[in-house]
Amino acid sequence: MISTPDLLTAALQIHSVEARHASEVRRLRGLKGWITGNLRGVGMPEATQAVYNGEDVTIQAGYDTAALFGAAAGSEAYDEPLSTNEAVMIANLFIV
Repeated sequence: MISTPDLLTAALQIHSVEARHASEVRRLRGLKGWITGNLRGVGMPEATQAVYNGEDVTIQAGYDTAALFGAAAGSEAYDEPLSTNEAVMIANLFIV
């Protein structure tokens, strides 16, 4: 997508909107609007665990964010990069 600017722009706009939707759903469920660690979705089907896997990573660009800020804050600070296969697997949970 990076070689097709219009497609990349559309994908990033969709990503932004869906991230806000996910945050609001978490808030409606009584959780923080963001993911802490690899917290399982409260009341969510097991198939959705892929959304949370890797969120407990606190090493970002070689820096241990947990060392200075604690494990919870360190895991909340950044989103982990996903491979194409991981992203497609997660997206397929929501595509009907």
